[in-house]
Amino acid sequence: MMRLTPTNRLRPLAFVRLLDALWRHLRESTGRYRSPLSERWLLLVVVDSLCVVAATWLAERTAPAFISTPGLLWRWFPVLLAGWWCLAYVNNLYDVPSSGDGRAGVARGMASVGLGLALYMAIRVSLGYPWLDLFGLYFAAIFLILILAWRLTYAGLSNRLFAPHRILVVGLNDQRRLLDPLHKPAARLNFEIVGAVGEQEAEDPDGQVPYLGPMKRLPELIQTLDIHEVVVNVTQPLTPDLFDLLISCQGEGIQVTWMADLYARLNYCIPIEHIRPWWALDALQGRPLFSRTQLVGKRCLDLALVLLGLPMLLLLMPIIALAIRLDSPGPIFYRQTRVGRGGRLFSIFKFRTMVPNAEQPGAPQWATKDDKRITRVGRFLRTTHLDELPQIFNILRGEMSFVGPRPERPEFVEKLEREIPFYRTRLLVKPGLTGWAQIHYDYGNSVEDAMIKLQFDFHYIRHWSLWKDVYILFRTLVVVIQRKGT
Repeated sequence: MMRLTPTNRLRPLAFVRLLDALWRHLRESTGRYRSPLSERWLLLVVVDSLCVVAATWLAERTAPAFISTPGLLWRWFPVLLAGWWCLAYVNNLYDVPSSGDGRAGVARGMASVGLGLALYMAIRVSLGYPWLDLFGLYFAAIFLILILAWRLTYAGLSNRLFAPHRILVVGLNDQRRLLDPLHKPAARLNFEIVGAVGEQEAEDPDGQVPYLGPMKRLPELIQTLDIHEVVVNVTQPLTPDLFDLLISCQGEGIQVTWMADLYARLNYCIPIEHIRPWWALDALQGRPLFSRTQLVGKRCLDLALVLLGLPMLLLLMPIIALAIRLDSPGPIFYRQTRVGRGGRLFSIFKFRTMVPNAEQPGAPQWATKDDKRITRVGRFLRTTHLDELPQIFNILRGEMSFVGPRPERPEFVEKLEREIPFYRTRLLVKPGLTGWAQIHYDYGNSVEDAMIKLQFDFHYIRHWSLWKDVYILFRTLVVVIQRKGT
């Protein structure tokens, strides 16, 4: 037996020291770039993918002989995986802020699997196969059990799997109210607001954001408090000194974020009442939605959807027209002037949902929840949004897009521009049949509702992509099924 000499005893210790040195190096070089949102998103996608693999393997191995089709699932595995990613995305299963909610995860998982089965059956019928496929149902049942078990496990353990994302606020003013959602246990975001620095101490009524000293302590605090993100909460353009401090933070690997951007990241809307003109102008510069190439792609998507939607409109139009005619006297269609891109006026087409001459006498007014001017058929058309179908012709003429801020009447735009800051940003793009605000907020009929919808519209303009348009169109179908409207 080999005798342990002092040299031999040191070798394992040297190896441990080497591993410790490598670990410290990795933490120093990459650890401060941690973001719980991106880490959690990646974990959700990877384990979801493993669930697809496991369900495929189990279905191939355990399916009864009379329904088994050996090798079928593996041949179609790339389609299964890509299909699940798309379904999970549009059903908000990769929405990290709400992924810690077990109930929401179960509901969205069941909806995604159910929708996937419906699409699969529709494709089978269109290809001439019987709609029922027992082997497909067997795979779907296994996958549903796996995905629900995983999502419930994640909801219960997510906050334990990730270290808290520590935030330091720079600046002391009323915008700190935007951090209120982070203090709510229901948010389950695992954020920790360490404190705030500023030129002078300011009172925090709730005592949730402690004062840590002047801004010059920023480099010291990010080291001693292990800060991951610095949130800039100032109402004026940056001074040269503060700019240098923030650049130093970024040089250390610390994420630097405007307060409004953090709020938008967590709530998917821009806090209009808390932003400044210089921030708003900078936020909209160079956006994809103002690129000619991107606009051509958006227009092509609109025209493709028009070709798909026209047959449905031609099929439904006689039925809806007959129902409107039998329900109340008056025209079938309704034309109204709306404000389009750049403030240009155009006539919008809709199925009539109110009694004739509904606004005589008096000034224009919003429809209300129990508006007596709405007919019985009109009520159904509004709640299902079928009254908007004729706007396909506005889209064909290029006055509207399928997705964008909803167009308003000139009288309302004039009023809202006086009362709501940055309201004119909605006019930077074509109005839409549906939009980001419509899938996140119910129908509104007041200035306050218009303010909230503008927050979502601003977010849409700033973060637009063709994929976002597709996502909005899918979510609109959910809104229509739920019959939300006035």
